[in-house]
Amino acid sequence: MAWISRFVARNTPLEAENAFLLGLLHDVGLSVALLGVTEYLKHHKLPLRLSQEVWLAAESVHEHFSAVVLKSWGLPPSVTLVVEHHHSLMFGGMPHPQVAVLAIAEQIAEDAG
Repeated sequence: MAWISRFVARNTPLEAENAFLLGLLHDVGLSVALLGVTEYLKHHKLPLRLSQEVWLAAESVHEHFSAVVLKSWGLPPSVTLVVEHHHSLMFGGMPHPQVAVLAIAEQIAEDAG
């Protein structure tokens, strides 16, 4: 995602290295959510299995967790804002250009398999 985001941004007025950073970090919260689920399952002595429900639960909170991680690392609010809302193209009724770059990059990655 980072490399593709950089490539997409190079074809816009946006800063390509910032797009690379956003592509690199946008889903860091997914790892955090999955670690939390794993700890929960271990604590309750449940099977360590990634069911569809567990994946959907982690996916539903990953944007928020990504923002929490980036804030804790002291990254700029502009980066945190994009990462926290990277599945919501519209901000105040207008498409956010950096989110659009991530959305395009994600579609390219998905299409490529």
